[in-house]
Parts: sequence; structure tokens; C-alpha cells
Amino acid sequence: MAMRGERSGSRRDPLVKAQQAGSSQDGVEGPPTLKALADLVRLVARSGAPQLRLRLTAAIGLTLAGKGLGVLAPLMLGAAVNRLAAGQDAAVAVGWGFAAFAIGWALVRFLSSAAPQVSDVVFAPVRAAAQRRTAAEAFAHALGLSMDFHQTKRSGALSRTLDRGSRAVDFLLRILAFNLIPTALELLLAAFVLGGKYDWRFAAVAVVVVVIYTIATFAMSNWRLEHRRVMNAADSEAAGVSVDALLNYETVKAFGAEARAARTYDQALGDYTEAALKANTSLNLLNGMQALIMNESAWASWR
Repeated sequence: MAMRGERSGSRRDPLVKAQQAGSSQDGVEGPPTLKALADLVRLVARSGAPQLRLRLTAAIGLTLAGKGLGVLAPLMLGAAVNRLAAGQDAAVAVGWGFAAFAIGWALVRFLSSAAPQVSDVVFAPVRAAAQRRTAAEAFAHALGLSMDFHQTKRSGALSRTLDRGSRAVDFLLRILAFNLIPTALELLLAAFVLGGKYDWRFAAVAVVVVVIYTIATFAMSNWRLEHRRVMNAADSEAAGVSVDALLNYETVKAFGAEARAARTYDQALGDYTEAALKANTSLNLLNGMQALIMNESAWASWR
């Protein structure tokens, strides 16, 4: 254990700290995926959200309905146009067909786009309650840590970490409950429609493309984790420098270290900017790779 005199020494380079924080996290294995999902479910269950079961059921139902309408909309509109225009002359058929297309497309488009928005409104109290519970439990845990930990004067970095962790719960709930699972169902419905209405090869191409898309996205996202870790560590370092300097202003003023604290903060911001640019560049590479896969899949379908 480091002595107090060792902790009171000069600060290390913020970028070195950020890189060491990112590399040290690489060597630590996170919890298994199923265990992490189970922890998230238990967190939602004890969040104390009003009408939790009803809101969860309604939100998932609305999301699935929106995905289903998005897949079935072309089939519904085609059937409506064919039925209205059957047995009519050319002019009447064109008129009825256009009217049916306009009205039906507007209605289905509205329902498919409104369902996810209503779902978000219904589930918002649950996400807010889970985020609040996460922040409260993490804050209570931080207060229960030893005196030696709190004497390291890392209040700013700790505050930023608590805030980032609580916001991550909201992101996970959005992705898991209203993105991944509904998208997988949408893929199955689309493949079923393509195989039934056209040819099984269209469905096979769609499934293969989505599998390739998913594997490539996960592979590059795992590569981007290092950039995100360094960026988050640099962000925490900048927050720690600013908040700790302001909380200990008397000490900074007594030793005439205002200029040194300002330089350290500026250096920390520069390190964060550099890490953020790398993370943004890797994100653009990911988006470009995804666009390439989708364009190549369209070409394969045409062939």
C-alpha cells in the first residue's frame, strides 16, 4: 500500500494515466454476458418504477408492433391497391390505386413510426428509475469506501465515473429491450416474406448479410473499446484535475500553483481531445464498413 507521502507527489502525465487505465482494464475480465444481463434485470426489478410490469409489457408490445408494420407495410399496401383497382378500367384503376397507395402508405408509415415513440414514452419512467437506483447505490458504495481512498483527492474523477455509469444503464436498456431483440424479430419476418413471396435465395442472402454485418460490427466494436477506454479515462482525469483544484483552492492559492493547475488542466483537455478524435475516427471507419457491407449485399441480391 502506498504511503501518504507517495500519494502527495507530483502528478503523472494525464495521457499516460489514461493509457494505463485502458490497458489495465484489458487485463481484467468483465462479468459473463448472461450474469451481466441478469444483474441488469434485477436492477430494473428493484428500481421501484411505477407500474413496472405493465409498462414493460406495453413498451415491448409497441416496439414489436412497429417492427411488424415496417415489414408488412409493402404487402398490405400492395393487397389494398390490387383489391381496389380490380375490375376497373385503366383511368379508374390508376385513380383508385394512387388514392389507396397514398392513404394506406401514410397510415402505415405513421403507425410504424409512432409506435416506437409511444413505447419510449411508456418506458421512460422505468429507465429513469433504474438510472436513479444505479446512481444512488453507486454513491452509497463510494461513501462506504475507506478513508484512505477518499484522501487521494480524486473527487472529480469519481463523480464523472458515477455519472457515466448511471447513464450507461439507460443506454443498455434502450439497446437490449428496444433494438437488438426487435431487430432480430424484424429480420426473421423479412426473411420469411422474401422467401414466401419471391425466392428462398433472397431470404438466404438477407440472413447471410445480416450475419456478416453483425460479426464485422462486433469485431470492430471490440477493437474500438480501447479507444473508448482511453477517452473515458482522459475525461475522468480532466474532471478530476478541475474539480480537485477548485475544491482545494486554498491550498493551490497558498502555494502559488494556479498556473501549474491551469497547465495541468489544459494538458488533460488536450489528451481528451486526442483520444476523442481517435474514437470518432474509428466510429467513422465502422460506419463506412457497415455501408460497404450493405451496398455489396444489394449488388449480390441484384445479381
